[in-house]
Amino acid sequence: MDKKALQDVLARFEPISLSEMDNVKLLDRIDVKYNIHEDQLLPVLQEVLQQYRTLDINGNRVAHYETTYLDTPEHLMYKQHHQGKVPRFKIRIRKYVDSNLAFFEIKKKSNKGRTLKSRIKLKSDDSIFNDATTTFLEKETHLHPEELTPALVVEYDRITLVNKTGQERLTIDTNLVVRDGNTAHQFTGLVIIEAKLDSRAQTPFRKALQQRRIKPFGMSKFVMAMSKLHNDIKINNFKQDLKTVDKIAHVS
Repeated sequence: MDKKALQDVLARFEPISLSEMDNVKLLDRIDVKYNIHEDQLLPVLQEVLQQYRTLDINGNRVAHYETTYLDTPEHLMYKQHHQGKVPRFKIRIRKYVDSNLAFFEIKKKSNKGRTLKSRIKLKSDDSIFNDATTTFLEKETHLHPEELTPALVVEYDRITLVNKTGQERLTIDTNLVVRDGNTAHQFTGLVIIEAKLDSRAQTPFRKALQQRRIKPFGMSKFVMAMSKLHNDIKINNFKQDLKTVDKIAHVS
């Protein structure tokens, strides 16, 4: 992707600050995902310039994220996702690298198809588990720290757009790299878009994708990473979707 062209387009969006973002957290929401090739992104951004604001932190409109997912040694979180079990959880440490912030997060997929995210802030010198995170984990999931271990790390660059109506937040992730120890995979050319909505209403961004015959489709980054980094897990229920992702992005 032409980084300068992307920066030029993003500079034309009206900015929104982190403090203003507090009004559009949408922690209880519906998630609609799309996977597209990076060549398709700029025309869509240009089309929705007037309807959205973009997160701006000290003049930076593209943020680098690093997420460590936790799982049991038996891959319980992954297996529950593979089986389609609900409710199910993702447990992770989310680092906002540019702003030096970190959160312990739990995402719950409910049996009503909604995503509920809870999190607590971590101090820079915190270990993964302390009194606060242990209490939080056990309250939200009934799991215990000794059952979990870091499973993998996902890194990417993120653009955040907010609909001026306040009812939608979009994350646009590029340059996705997943790693586990000395093993890493890069999803070259892949752009992952996630619309976080409080209802299933159409929006300008989703309409722009629909007009280009881009249908909702997406996979969890956790699942994508697990499929590339662990040869010992079952992927039967994800196989076709993983092939579709590989068609969009050349995986190296």
